[in-house]
Amino acid sequence: MTQAPATLHEDAERFAQLLERRDRRACIAAAVGLIDDGLSVADFVLGVLAPALARLSDGMWHRGEWTAAYQQSAVEIADTLLAVTAARAQPGTADGRLVVCVAERDSQNLPARMLCELLRAEGFTVAFLGTPTMTAGVARMLGQMPADALVLSCSVPVNLPATVPLIEAAHDAGVPVLAAGRGFGEDDVRATCLGADCLTPRIDAVRSAVERLRQTPAPLAASTAERVQAQEILAIRAPLTEQLAEQVEYRSGHLLARGPRSRNALRDDLDAVLGWLAAAVLCDERILVEHVEGLAARGRHRRQDPRIVTTMLRTVEDRLAFDVPAAAAPLAAAQGVMRLAG
Repeated sequence: MTQAPATLHEDAERFAQLLERRDRRACIAAAVGLIDDGLSVADFVLGVLAPALARLSDGMWHRGEWTAAYQQSAVEIADTLLAVTAARAQPGTADGRLVVCVAERDSQNLPARMLCELLRAEGFTVAFLGTPTMTAGVARMLGQMPADALVLSCSVPVNLPATVPLIEAAHDAGVPVLAAGRGFGEDDVRATCLGADCLTPRIDAVRSAVERLRQTPAPLAASTAERVQAQEILAIRAPLTEQLAEQVEYRSGHLLARGPRSRNALRDDLDAVLGWLAAAVLCDERILVEHVEGLAARGRHRRQDPRIVTTMLRTVEDRLAFDVPAAAAPLAAAQGVMRLAG
């Protein structure tokens, strides 16, 4: 059964309220009721649970009430709801074996867990590896268990560089890689640059990709200069952050608030910029642009002078101009956003 969008909207709002109250029993009872009434697992996950979690986090964040403890509580309840609803669902007719894992440093497995249950509801046999601590373990798993594809989930673009070793390990084992998750973006630019065989933003795309790759395996992407340069940024990230912070303080220290908290915040921001820049160099300059837009918005919220962000970007550009020439394009695009913002 597929419910009308208005009904799913109401159910999502109800679950958001239950999650905010941390009412685990009421959440389980409500979820079981929906599935028993004929709601599909896909409609529950995509139309109710995911929107409820988004509303909960957005609402509490704007009120200044969102904490790690609340997040962990919501994730634990959501994980239980996935297990309960999946156990009561009737699987589909898809035929295939998939291994699903999460990019290193992705802090939450929940989006990938949702993906696993959606795939199982389609009829796929799914092995979920979570966030692997060693690429060799993934390679060993793929060698021991025949799989039609490795589904690689990445929720945050800054973690995309960590997907490269996993993609290479899968290809070495003769297993194609399907990219999934918001971190890969809405088109196939990032997935292709990273070496994945295709982007699968929807469950039906996974099914069609598996069928297509069985017939005609996709060609593997070659290593690029951009990949090497992205790794260079990450390799010197910690000492580079300190160097850049000193230069920003020298250039625009009068724009910074006084005290150690401001200095620590500057270093955190620069460290994040380097991480997102590495991902942008690797596959898509929009990754850095999106991060800088968010950084500028947080700066306005903190009443920070916007020229600080511009100085940060220029300082990074000056430092990396010779060693990492591929950083020029994403940094120029990010500075363009700051100029438009005024």
